[in-house]
Amino acid sequence: MAYLSLVRHMKRFRNVMVPLVTAFIATFARSAIADEPKIQEGYPMRDLGQPRMTAAQRAQVDSLPKLIRGSAPAYPIRQLQLANSGQATIGFTIGENGRARDFKVISASYKSFADHAILALRDWQWEPARKHGHPVPFRVTIPFNYTTPSMHGSVPQVPN
Repeated sequence: MAYLSLVRHMKRFRNVMVPLVTAFIATFARSAIADEPKIQEGYPMRDLGQPRMTAAQRAQVDSLPKLIRGSAPAYPIRQLQLANSGQATIGFTIGENGRARDFKVISASYKSFADHAILALRDWQWEPARKHGHPVPFRVTIPFNYTTPSMHGSVPQVPN
């Protein structure tokens, strides 16, 4: 009997607390990413920074890949709580189908910045690079900058 009573109380607690915690986190996440640059459909990559390509890479294709749609990565909650800013540079291949693959973290201030950048890149859709009119895979590197003002003045940088 005591077990069933405990289960009922736990269900009530879960039904009340989960929505409250979710709303709390969503509020902070929304305010943090409100200032993040958004990539809109058809806009060039300069909204988040130019892909880094060498002249030799550019010469290998007739047309470079173009971003069709994608969203900026979410700000990692832990880094937001600590008011940590930083960057992540991700190298990847844009395949013949216009999807990103073969991700490689070139550099990152925190692992979570790189993880969130890769999660966002997985959903991006590209017009692939073309050579002689046919889509070809193309390797690019993109820097992602994460910046947030300190919420409580000076907050120490804590590694993740």
